[in-house]
Amino acid sequence: WYGWLAKSLPAHWRFGGRNRRPPLDPLNALLSLGYTLVGAEMQSVVQEAGLDPALGFLHGVVPGRASLVLDLIEPLRPGVDAFALALLDETLRPEHFQMSSKLGCRLDKSARGLFFAAWGRARWNWPLPISPFAGMSLDASEPELSTDSKTETVGDNSLRAQCRRMVRVLRTRLRQQEEVTNG
Repeated sequence: WYGWLAKSLPAHWRFGGRNRRPPLDPLNALLSLGYTLVGAEMQSVVQEAGLDPALGFLHGVVPGRASLVLDLIEPLRPGVDAFALALLDETLRPEHFQMSSKLGCRLDKSARGLFFAAWGRARWNWPLPISPFAGMSLDASEPELSTDSKTETVGDNSLRAQCRRMVRVLRTRLRQQEEVTNG
């Protein structure tokens, strides 16, 4: 994906592939910021659900890393990618970014305002995640899983939906395991 982007983006964006800590070009700066924001929101959702953010399935346990949060945002990354690419295509210009040898590529003050205004609009229309849980609707009869409607929809709830769907799958598997064990 990133290799294709490197060949496809206009040269003035200086994108050569994915990099971070620090990001070295405008797209990587936007991706890092977007992934950080989605991760922070998902961290809140995971904690709200009473789950341990450190215990992931795809990302192994590493001290200080919220592996479950990383697992749950993985299917949301294409949404961040699309958001960042749309900003580069429609809103931001190369002069909106500043380079520093220590900090890498950063948005300038005016670009941060544009970014967060767009982020505020986009997060309410976020695409449904592509995940093993995405096709499942949530049963409103389960109080800890209930939402305003019987089926999760796009928007801010997509983060909660991703987490709730995972909880539902885990509970279903636990019940099935108990049935097998208890005969």
